[in-house]
Amino acid sequence: VMKVKAPPVEGKANEEVIRFLSEILLIPKSAIQLTGGYSSPFKKFQIDLLSEEEVKKRMENYLNATK
Repeated sequence: VMKVKAPPVEGKANEEVIRFLSEILLIPKSAIQLTGGYSSPFKKFQIDLLSEEEVKKRMENYLNATK
């Protein structure tokens, strides 16, 4: 679950999620595409440059580091 401070107006919340994912996954924002859930609280992303396993590993590392 992720909370975003950006308002869900004109795609600002979606942009904030992409920015955040880019930071924690250490990849450029251009490698992350929102593919579903544009106006829904449930989003689907395509992440280029990393395997699914590497995405999970980096997210787990981030979560463990912030505990």
